[in-house]
Amino acid sequence: MQPSDVDYVVNTHLHFDHVGWHTRLVDGVWQPTFPAARYVMSANEFGYWQASPKHEIEDQLAGFADSVAPVHDAGLVDLVSDDHVVSDGVRIVPSPGHTPYHVSVVIESRGQTAVITGDVMHHPCQIAYPHWGAGLRLQS
Repeated sequence: MQPSDVDYVVNTHLHFDHVGWHTRLVDGVWQPTFPAARYVMSANEFGYWQASPKHEIEDQLAGFADSVAPVHDAGLVDLVSDDHVVSDGVRIVPSPGHTPYHVSVVIESRGQTAVITGDVMHHPCQIAYPHWGAGLRLQS
């Protein structure tokens, strides 16, 4: 498979560790890695990062600048609602928390269902304590 064979890139959220492969540096310019793909992302999530929230860490804002903005500028981004149907059997559903507009991807085929949860949780203990964030430090 070649990068030009990819039809869709579906984003759960726009943190740098999830979007860093959207682009590649070619002759000093960030270019879309998958030039024929539609990059599907929550319009709300995009708007949140586009506003450059001051309380976010610099790496997150830099990731938006070098990995999301270039594919948007290339006209490859589909900004969608948080309950968007991507294609037959593939849809996104809201799962906010890790980011304000985080989504999960539901895939249904042949009577089976899978859910790609992105970063809904970082540890199984968050099932019992969903308010525990990834950066929580417990005191001994």
